[in-house]
Amino acid sequence: MSYLWLALILLAAAGLRVYGIDWDQGNYFHPDERWLLMVTEGTSLPSSLAQALDPSRSTLNPFYDHQERHTVHFAYGSFPVYLLRAIGYLLSPGGSMEAELNNLRLIGRGLSTAFDLGTIILVFLLGKRLRSEKVGLLGASLTAFTVLHVQLSHFFTVDTILTFFVLLAVYLAFSVAQSGRRRYGIIMG
Repeated sequence: MSYLWLALILLAAAGLRVYGIDWDQGNYFHPDERWLLMVTEGTSLPSSLAQALDPSRSTLNPFYDHQERHTVHFAYGSFPVYLLRAIGYLLSPGGSMEAELNNLRLIGRGLSTAFDLGTIILVFLLGKRLRSEKVGLLGASLTAFTVLHVQLSHFFTVDTILTFFVLLAVYLAFSVAQSGRRRYGIIMG
């Protein structure tokens, strides 16, 4: 029964996060989102393995501007850039790396929503493991309707992705401490 409630919570949370996802109509009001998208758009597949492994030549390096030939101040990890670029590549016609900035923006916001929904599931699982299913459902409900989570899901930024992975690490650490199973530690890294 608790999984039915969790499904309803996730459905409501998804509705809040997807509604108005194109609210700014391509004006890129969030500076972090704009910069992440510009850096992602500037990446491309390297022509060789040697180029891919050389940071000063790799076209996948978000910390280097290949047109201007200098390093770029990039305060975020490269995982969101690579993830967005890979999904943009898979979704583009003919597998072209030339996904438009506007399409990348919507794909990125979809990723933010997906990671935030994953965070809600982790909150439920952590609450269930710590205390009970009711506590898990309460935590999931509070997270689902937290304004900051809803707002951040409307932008492609690192916040929802980071929150998901931090909470996943906490859940796995607690699982290791509670059960003593090595597999949770291995998954945690």
